[in-house]
Amino acid sequence: MRPDYTWEVNMVTALSAALGAASVTHLAACGLGKSRLRYSTKLLLMPLIAALYCSLVGRPAPAVLAAMFCGWAGDFFMIYKHKDAFLAAGMAAFGIGHILYVARIGVIAAAAEPRLITALAATLVPAAVAIVIFAVLRRRIPKQLRLPGLLYGLLLASLGSAAFIALRAGAPGGAYLLAGGCLFLCSDGILSFETFRDGDSNLADVAVMLTYIAAQTLLATGFSMG
Repeated sequence: MRPDYTWEVNMVTALSAALGAASVTHLAACGLGKSRLRYSTKLLLMPLIAALYCSLVGRPAPAVLAAMFCGWAGDFFMIYKHKDAFLAAGMAAFGIGHILYVARIGVIAAAAEPRLITALAATLVPAAVAIVIFAVLRRRIPKQLRLPGLLYGLLLASLGSAAFIALRAGAPGGAYLLAGGCLFLCSDGILSFETFRDGDSNLADVAVMLTYIAAQTLLATGFSMG
């Protein structure tokens, strides 16, 4: 076995273990309501996922790394999500990240030329889910955040759409990208209901972060294959 290959395997193993430990600690802090530990571990997640992505791929795509940085920035802003300015900044950061993810998925799937009907179905279904969530919560969303919230929901839907198109086109890692996109939609759907309707709860926090961590990890894995 080549020494450099052994080093790569050891690095992936170490980073996977570190991400697993940080994730478990963070989820436990969410469940127990330990705010200080929750926030400190939250800011470790995206750097570890980005490092894991870099260890899995020979040449990391700049768009993916930039999207992951946007995810980290969004995580920071969402710590203060009960202040409208920080909530808007968090949505903007994640929205830019979604655009970058979609752009990279487009590059991966470009050569396959998926059928128009597949692309249309993939676009309409996630968008419909985002619009339904927005319609249910609209009265509880501050007026100044309604348009940004709807636009963010459609950007999030486009991530799932692009991933589905990539999967149907036979793009490498398409299944991981689709699973990641769907889990991202679930995570933000739960977060939306928690923020604008039901109020904070430890169980909802665990569900939001469990699906979010899984989504980002699956996306990183899928991108490493393409």
